[in-house]
Amino acid sequence: MMTLKNDDRALGVTNAIRVLSFVQVVYGHEYFNHITLASNVPNLSTAVLQSYYALFVFGCLYAVDVFMYLGGFFLGYVIVDKSKLRHL
Repeated sequence: MMTLKNDDRALGVTNAIRVLSFVQVVYGHEYFNHITLASNVPNLSTAVLQSYYALFVFGCLYAVDVFMYLGGFFLGYVIVDKSKLRHL
């Protein structure tokens, strides 16, 4: 899940973005899962929404899209036969 078994070094940055998006997805889901369990804290939602940290946490929800798009890109990149691409 975290590594790309290919010798193309130009894709390293893109793979790093994919891995960071995966970590953000896991963190965001765990964060919101624990917030719903801590429902006994009064005014928790307004305190969270007023902080700069909320931007990062809500960004975790959209990291799913980045992870899925890059995952599909790398799946296609690994599956495509390189010898057939040379004839195009």
